[in-house]
Amino acid sequence: MYHFIFLMEWVREELDPGPVPNGRYIRILDLHGLGFMDVVDRDVTYLVRELLGILDYYYPSRLAHTYIVNTPRFFGTLWRVSA
Repeated sequence: MYHFIFLMEWVREELDPGPVPNGRYIRILDLHGLGFMDVVDRDVTYLVRELLGILDYYYPSRLAHTYIVNTPRFFGTLWRVSA
């Protein structure tokens, strides 16, 4: 997680120091290769929730859109259940 935060700060300071709204991110979640056992693994779900929480809490004004691609067949069911 520390590496992720370091990268986000580096991008914000070095690559895109411009003010919001021009300096906004598009988040792409590529779920290619995600298996059901990955979803039920507590360590994996904890890490994903923490990383997404960091983005949502510390960089909300910089987030423009989120796209989820390459979802497995079971993803739609899990998405509906968790909503």
